[in-house]
Amino acid sequence: WFNTTTTTGGKLVGFGNAHDGSSGAYDKHVYMRNDGRLIFGVWVGFPATITSPTAYNDGQWHHLVASQGPSGLVLYVDGLAVGTEPTATNQGYDGFWRVGGDNINGWPDVPATFWFAGSVDEIAVYPSPLTAAQVAEHYTASGRTGPDLTEPETSITAPTNGATVDAGTVTVTASAADNVGVTAVDLVVDGSTVDTDTAAPYSFDW
Repeated sequence: WFNTTTTTGGKLVGFGNAHDGSSGAYDKHVYMRNDGRLIFGVWVGFPATITSPTAYNDGQWHHLVASQGPSGLVLYVDGLAVGTEPTATNQGYDGFWRVGGDNINGWPDVPATFWFAGSVDEIAVYPSPLTAAQVAEHYTASGRTGPDLTEPETSITAPTNGATVDAGTVTVTASAADNVGVTAVDLVVDGSTVDTDTAAPYSFDW
């Protein structure tokens, strides 16, 4: 968890080969840009990174998870994945997990300072990547509402599968259900949306 209003960025957490001061080898880290966006990355001869599309220097507490496994990097904020990157390797060296600052030289969008001005709490390091469901559970354990990870269920109720229809306009009806709610149903043909209905019973003329 972290909370800040800084406009000078800084490293939140990362792995470095120095116990204090500035590390000479450093990666597996998350740092904040001056504009409040987060960067998570590893070094593989070059920085392989994810940059969050949103800024988080808004004075609110945010839950951060940075994960790397066989499928690559995933950056989660507030229970939701905000970016992925396919790199599955990183530097191998002895070192220390550093919280609140360390070297970021040579990385993209280096902030004004390496040292994070804000609050950081409940740091944890796991031996294997957390699943998206586990990340969401950690976030909701704080009492906050997590992201909706349950996909809606939809089906076309008419015409039935295999039915023969006359030439001209055809009325298509559909059902839809979701654990949170349904705001609209789209009729998609060959990858393009041809009609939208926002109220049940859902019906389209195509």
